[in-house]
Amino acid sequence: MSGEKNLPDTPAPVRELPKILNIDANFKAQALNRMEQAAFLRELLNLPKDIREILAFLAGKDVSAELLTTLLKSETIKITPEMLQKLLESNSKEVISKLIKLLQQPQQNAQNYDQLKQMMALLNQFVPTKDATAQEVLTRFLLLYLPWLPLMEHQKVEVAFEKRKSASDEEDEQLAVVIYVSTINLGRFKITIMVNKVNKPDILIENISESGEKSEEQAKALENILKTVNKEIKEDKIEAKTYLSVIKQENHKETPERKVTITKMSPVSPLALVIAQKIARIILEADEKISLLQKRQEMA
Repeated sequence: MSGEKNLPDTPAPVRELPKILNIDANFKAQALNRMEQAAFLRELLNLPKDIREILAFLAGKDVSAELLTTLLKSETIKITPEMLQKLLESNSKEVISKLIKLLQQPQQNAQNYDQLKQMMALLNQFVPTKDATAQEVLTRFLLLYLPWLPLMEHQKVEVAFEKRKSASDEEDEQLAVVIYVSTINLGRFKITIMVNKVNKPDILIENISESGEKSEEQAKALENILKTVNKEIKEDKIEAKTYLSVIKQENHKETPERKVTITKMSPVSPLALVIAQKIARIILEADEKISLLQKRQEMA
């Protein structure tokens, strides 16, 4: 038909990961810390340890070191929130059913019972519902690949999307992935990731605070965050421009007029997802480190 445009390549269909059924054998009778809970939750869902492996899997590619590097450089491979939602739903059904049966067994000791309840609560918290928005699906997916679950009080990670002008073309408006990270010790961060046509991202990390002033400890932490982000991005052979700034914003409020809701099938670059997870993890690790040092000083 004349005037018909070629449709973009669609992502490969989601393939189910094999189910794991031996929860009884895998479950530990000892108390699990937050990092162990996060690892065990991924194990229950039978998800790869590395976010890049699951993105390669969703793209229909065989996982290899070479492929994982190629995946981040690809301009055509895209991941949709629907793919992530379908995979998490599929892999959680049998696990939840198994946990319910274990909870109903009378021989469970009190410690096991409490931990099984915690795992059930975490699964229900991080597996998206059928009517979840794209932002909710991506937020819950990224949470599964953070070092600790659940996050501490006052810590929070949230995905959003914004329309922004491309740095390479003022007329070219792109959809940027935006991650909001709230911390206990360093305030709130807004991370904007915009990937251009040649798959080279611009990364803007904004530390938002009402005063704009930072203690020596906080300033050093911010410096280390930027240094670690640049180091890990370089290790992944990602060519990116990264900026970190402290923004003074009294009575901070989000500006919803710039946010957009992406449709069910809107694709997201695997590169953007990997960078989002990486930066959220680095920020939360810095926050946790400060909290740990403060506890040690109080005990000294």
